[in-house]
Amino acid sequence: MTSSKTPDGLEAADVLDTTLYADLIEADGLAAALRAIARETGLDLGPVEPSDQWGRAAFVTARTISDRGPIAVLLGLDKRRFSLSLGSRQAGHGWAEGGTSDLIDAARAIDAWRQGAKLREMAARFAFVEYPPLSQAYEDGTQVQSQWQELLTAPEYAEHHGLLQRLHADSEIRKLFPFFSMGALRLAKDSVDYSLGEIIVKPRSGGGEYAIASSSAPEESPAANVEGVVEQARSLLPELGPGDVTD
Repeated sequence: MTSSKTPDGLEAADVLDTTLYADLIEADGLAAALRAIARETGLDLGPVEPSDQWGRAAFVTARTISDRGPIAVLLGLDKRRFSLSLGSRQAGHGWAEGGTSDLIDAARAIDAWRQGAKLREMAARFAFVEYPPLSQAYEDGTQVQSQWQELLTAPEYAEHHGLLQRLHADSEIRKLFPFFSMGALRLAKDSVDYSLGEIIVKPRSGGGEYAIASSSAPEESPAANVEGVVEQARSLLPELGPGDVTD
């Protein structure tokens, strides 16, 4: 077949290792190979395209869509490997990932995911697909409770366990989705779309004191101790509205 070139003049043979990906060179890149598999097998892989039309990405990446978010495939450099990332509802939350040396297996996994296969089914059918417990919690609708329990028991957050325990003890605050980002504890109204509102708790250097703010009231207010954090967090709840999961 005639190889296509990127706008900057590259061909598949210029960027792919012939000892690992001779079939992809023949197909004119990863995305083109997946499209060919879809035609030949009847698998529904959706609108497969490279992540970028320029440079190496035009031949070593592929992406498509599903009802649960984007699907991405990336080639391994040192060994034959097709690494899958299976979607997110929005940018902040992934579902599953994995890698296989068999492109047909990768294509079958993409098709199964697009057809609505659940996480447990995916792992049972495709041994290379893995996912964290939080992904299962999202699928089960228990992500808020699961995330609280993770933070309350994780050794890496041991210094914050007293704060987390006291916040979790409040029946309204524990409906928010907790996570740490940029050195702050964030309590999000929605466990999928954090932009819908959050309370931000920043420990101050020296220990025992905090600064509290929210997405709707970004000016920080001090809190001398954990009880002060709880009191201020409760005062900010009406601005956020109810959480997306209730007890």
